[in-house]
Amino acid sequence: MKSSTFGCSAPLPLSNLSSSADAWRVMLRQFTRTSWSLGLVLAFLPIGVAGESLQRMQGRRMLRLRAPFVDEMAVMVARDQAWAPQSVAEWIVREAPLLTPEGRRSAPTKDVFPFAAALEKPFEPPAAPQTIGASFQAINLQDQFDDFSSGSIPPDTMGAIGPNHFMEVINSSVAIYDRGGTQISHVSLDSFFAATFDSVSYPRNGAFDPRVLYDRRSGRWLATTLEFGSPSGKNNHVILAVSASEDPTGGWYKYLLEVGQAKSGSTTYFSDYETLGADDNGVYIGLRIFPSSGTSFAKIAAMQKGPLLGGTASTVTVFSNITDMYSTPQPAYNFDAVGAGDRAWFVSSSHTVFGDVHYRRLTWSGGTPTLDTSSAILSTPGYGDPLNAPASGSLTAINVGDDRLQMAVIRDGALWTCRHVGLNSSGGASSADRTGCEWLELDVSTATASLTQSGRLYDSDASPRYYFYPSIAVNGQGHAAMGFSGSKGTEFVGAYYTGRLASDTAGTMGSVVQIKDGEAAYERPDGSGRNRWGDYSFTSLDPNDDMTIWTLQEYAESGSDIWGTWVAELLAPAPTLDDPAASAYRGQTGVTVALTGTGFYDPGAGFAGRLDVELTGGSPNGIANYAVTYTSPTQAQVSFDLATTAALGSRDVVLTNPDGQAVSVIGGFTVLNNTPTISDIADQTTEEGTATPALAFTVGDVETSAAALSVSGSSSDTTLVPNANIVFGGAGSSRTVTVTPAANQSGAATITVTVTDAEGDFATDTFVLTVNAAVRGRFLFYNQSKFDNNNAAANADDDGAVATDKSALLPGGTATFAHYTSYSRGLNGVMVDVGGLPGTPTVSDFEFKVGNDNTPSGWSAAPAPSSITVRAGDGTGGSARVTLLWANNAIQKQWLQVTVKATAATRLAADDVFYFGNAIGESGNSAIDASVTTADELKARANVTLNAAIDNVQDFNRDDRVSSADQLIARSNITFGSLALQLITVP
Repeated sequence: MKSSTFGCSAPLPLSNLSSSADAWRVMLRQFTRTSWSLGLVLAFLPIGVAGESLQRMQGRRMLRLRAPFVDEMAVMVARDQAWAPQSVAEWIVREAPLLTPEGRRSAPTKDVFPFAAALEKPFEPPAAPQTIGASFQAINLQDQFDDFSSGSIPPDTMGAIGPNHFMEVINSSVAIYDRGGTQISHVSLDSFFAATFDSVSYPRNGAFDPRVLYDRRSGRWLATTLEFGSPSGKNNHVILAVSASEDPTGGWYKYLLEVGQAKSGSTTYFSDYETLGADDNGVYIGLRIFPSSGTSFAKIAAMQKGPLLGGTASTVTVFSNITDMYSTPQPAYNFDAVGAGDRAWFVSSSHTVFGDVHYRRLTWSGGTPTLDTSSAILSTPGYGDPLNAPASGSLTAINVGDDRLQMAVIRDGALWTCRHVGLNSSGGASSADRTGCEWLELDVSTATASLTQSGRLYDSDASPRYYFYPSIAVNGQGHAAMGFSGSKGTEFVGAYYTGRLASDTAGTMGSVVQIKDGEAAYERPDGSGRNRWGDYSFTSLDPNDDMTIWTLQEYAESGSDIWGTWVAELLAPAPTLDDPAASAYRGQTGVTVALTGTGFYDPGAGFAGRLDVELTGGSPNGIANYAVTYTSPTQAQVSFDLATTAALGSRDVVLTNPDGQAVSVIGGFTVLNNTPTISDIADQTTEEGTATPALAFTVGDVETSAAALSVSGSSSDTTLVPNANIVFGGAGSSRTVTVTPAANQSGAATITVTVTDAEGDFATDTFVLTVNAAVRGRFLFYNQSKFDNNNAAANADDDGAVATDKSALLPGGTATFAHYTSYSRGLNGVMVDVGGLPGTPTVSDFEFKVGNDNTPSGWSAAPAPSSITVRAGDGTGGSARVTLLWANNAIQKQWLQVTVKATAATRLAADDVFYFGNAIGESGNSAIDASVTTADELKARANVTLNAAIDNVQDFNRDDRVSSADQLIARSNITFGSLALQLITVP
């Protein structure tokens, strides 16, 4: 059970506080606040009080803030220089003792229920997920003495990260650093909060218990402090400072919050341990009020935030006489968007037991806040009273105060808070013999809070390290980190942290990591014999990336009993990236690459740091107009445009999280050359030896001009189509190709047309060229005549017996003497020259009919030839000569229709039809008929010759002469009328 009868103590000489004979001394600066002017025109509004008594308005008092005192950091620095010390006496400022509420009168220790933080292996948890980035020394007691000739114990460790600065606000000091740790300014706490209202200079008798936070919802810094009041320790007030911008080195608005309890009869009141929180609606301050007699109580002050940001007077509503929240209520800083009627939350430890969380809610309506009239109780595991911590070289244990909740933040409807508590070696409450840290996550998404998870950090060793004064923050990823001090009998007091990932097992955190080791013993007992430490620390979330957590912790600095503060940037786990193995072509726009890995994060619009992806390498790189889309911690995508001039080859894919941590995949993306384009060329058909027409096609390329593209062609069958017979024409994008098949070849060849660009990439189009066989000649010959040496067989001699004066009657023609013979053996030999004939046809590849009228469709089948032979290359133009033989006089005195069918054996595109006729003894003496008469006999008699050429019309037996035999042939074959060969017209 804890009890306290502490009151305010005046500054004491160092000699009264330490028996050390060190030459080092700390000088208390005695300030004489003389009248001086800042050259500022200030307007002041009279204070308006809407109810002073605690009995009025159910403990609510409304105060009208005065117009702010406007100050600049440069003026604060100058003010410090003007405040010279009045004596060389050696002093140190000791803050008012950390006052604790009256002892818990029943103070039962709750039985601990199963507790997730009590790991099976308490000292073998996973490593803390965060790693330390920036890490630098902040203010220590020696710095305060060097700069101000005085210093304070304890420092009340407090500092937060902003967009460009880290701001430390502790007892006696306000220091501002850049994000790398370079100190920009250091002014005294009194100077920083100095303001004049109604000719009264504040803070009266000095300032203590400062707080600071960066309100990322408004982009402003908020800082508060208590002043000691006048007389010191009585009726003291709060000073609130609001930066005029996100830059803490610029201007500040300062407001006096007259929230101190006025003297009541002989009773005086002291305001202590103010706390600070904010949301979109308001700024909230908690206080503990200690009367000189009677029971302490808490206050909560609420004011609308909007006017404060613009340097405008606002109304402060003070809720008083709160007795069911232990110590000072801790208002939560809310990262979430908060509607006008949404809740602000205030939490505390229990005022009756070691355990639980008490909470109240505040809502706004028309600019007026309403606070719950009593606290709700959320049951949490029990613990013991915190124990002061041993430390190497410290005869007096480090004072850890009590189990009050240290800070509270709300993120995504969850309130995170922490405290240090008494525990045993199993993390339980009974027989507590060490101090550890407890953290809690509450679900405050509805009006009734519930416990989501909680955990404890403690050392289970027989000689444990104690952990105390924790502070906690959670980032946008749901990862949390907690900073604190720690010490044991064999260690100086150091600074530590731990953390957890959103995906970690509920109630667990990683192992403890040292931020800064303690360097020396620390012992500076106060007037009550307490070796003061704390009274708190602070951990804040980086407003630039919503990922990085910064913590300011106290440790024992080297030297003689010197506290120090240390800043650590805690980086979330770096991302990992799988190889996307992606590619795209130059000139392509809207290229999208899907990315997978772990640890991706993007805070959304309005943050300086965003998830970024870049493809590096290549000269020129040629990649622009990036757009990154965050999907989940394991999925994202990037889209971009590729210039046509982008260098070909691989690019490294670099993914950078908002906190600047990057991961690369070497060669994860490839820039490809665009292959040229070529239009389609349709399949073609031609006859052997006949060129195609000039076939038009188009070519193009994204990077290469059409004129610079080269085209070439190839054939799948160079016997049928030699590559040299593929000839190109045209220019630019409009090209042509002409293909000429080889003579006397038929079949099909695939013609490939290739277009090639300057990089050697190419595109092809193919088309099939079908080359059909063609009939190149149709001949009648006199088989077994003088002209083929009377050889009845088919052979080369037959070529000499071709009727040179005869030609085939073709469809659509009308017969003349040129289309029939007068050979006495009838039609016994026909030759067909076929270019590209693939083999030897058979009778089935032909059709033969005989008739003597104009309707061949009604003709009868002719006798089949006695032989069909092929002599390759002996035909017209080297074509194949097909010789058809019939028996002598098998076909005579009529017409023979020959159809060469379009078959696989002939490879013709269509049937070839032609006609030859025979009229034995007819000498062509009439143009209107083919009758054989005595006139034909007489002509033979009149033209007797011994040397008749093959085209001699009276040589009917083709024996190379005209003789009486020919006369007899004519006489024996007289025909006329319908019996004569008709001069037909064929379809």
